[in-house]
Amino acid sequence: MVAKILSLVTAVVVAFGGLLGLRGDAAAAPPECERVKVAPAKQTGGPTLKNVAFGSCVAETLCGDAGRVCTWTFGATGKKLPSTKHDAYKRTFLVLAGGTSVAPYDNAAPNKGTYTVKGCFMQTSGAVESAVYLKNTDGKRSAAVCLKGSIEGATQSGGATTTPPPPVPPAPEALPNDADRQKWIILNAFTNGVKNYIIKYPSAVADYYSNGSLSNLNESFKALFQYGKALGEGENYERGCVAMQGATMSAINDTMKRPGILWTAKRLVVGNVFEHHAVALFLTGKTKESGFVIDPWVAQTHEITKAFFTWDEWLSKMWKLKVLKGPRFED
Repeated sequence: MVAKILSLVTAVVVAFGGLLGLRGDAAAAPPECERVKVAPAKQTGGPTLKNVAFGSCVAETLCGDAGRVCTWTFGATGKKLPSTKHDAYKRTFLVLAGGTSVAPYDNAAPNKGTYTVKGCFMQTSGAVESAVYLKNTDGKRSAAVCLKGSIEGATQSGGATTTPPPPVPPAPEALPNDADRQKWIILNAFTNGVKNYIIKYPSAVADYYSNGSLSNLNESFKALFQYGKALGEGENYERGCVAMQGATMSAINDTMKRPGILWTAKRLVVGNVFEHHAVALFLTGKTKESGFVIDPWVAQTHEITKAFFTWDEWLSKMWKLKVLKGPRFED
C-alpha cells in the first residue's frame, strides 16, 4: 500500500510549446492557451485572477515514472474568496482540452489572496499547459487564465522566457507493457473520476465520519424525508455502494478500453438481500482472488490508501455479508 496518496488529474496533458509563467500586466502576457477559449465565461461578481507564476514540475509517487506534478500560483481579488484549503480545492478548476472542468490534483491553503494549483502531467519532459479558473463562495466564476511551464525547468531572465522546443507527442493510445505501471494509470483515473463524483454529490455525514455504513443510513433518511436538496446534497443514494461502484467503473472505463491493457475490471457483489457492491481489478486470465478491490464506499473517499485493497483485506471487511453469500461478479 502506498503511504502517501493524492488525487490525480490524469487528463491535463497538452504538448504545446510552453512558457515559464504569466505576468499580471497584459503587455507582458503571452497569447492565451487554447483551453482558456473553451473555459466558462467570467460571471458578474466573480473573482479576478492575476500574477500567474510557474513553480516546478517534480516526480511524485502516484503520478508514476511516466509523469510529473507541476505547480503554479496565482493571485485572486474579489468578494467572498475561498479562504481554506478545502474550500479552495472545491472551487479551483482545471480545464481539459474539450472544455470539461475538473478538480486539480491538489492545492495548498490560500495565503493572503495567493492560491496554488497542481496537475499531474503524463510526460517527463517538454512544455506543459492548461487553464484554471476559481469560484468564490457564492459560486461565481472568474475568467480562466493560462498556465504554462516546462518540465525541463525553463529559465527566465531580463523579462524574456526561454521556451524549450515542443516535445514529440506520445502515441495517445499506447500503454506501457508493464502490469504495475498500468495499475497506477488505472488508479490515477479512479482518483480523478471519483474525486469529481464526490465533489458533485457532497455529503456532510460521509465526509465527516468517512464511514460507508453511516453514509448509507444518512442516504436512507434523505430518501425518506426528502431533505437532501435543502442541504445542497443529492436525494437518491448518490453516496451508496452501488452508485460509487458505478462512479468507479465510469472513471476507469476509458483506460480499461485502451489497447494493450493487461488488467480486467468487473463489478463485484457480496452478500444476499443485504449486499455490498465494489469493483474487482485483476490481471486478465488470473482469478479475482489474486487481484485487488477498488471500493471507495468503505471510507467514502477517492484516496487509494483507503479505497484500494488486496482481496484478503477487502474480504475481511465483508465477513458478515460473506456468510450470506460469497463474492461474485455481476457482469
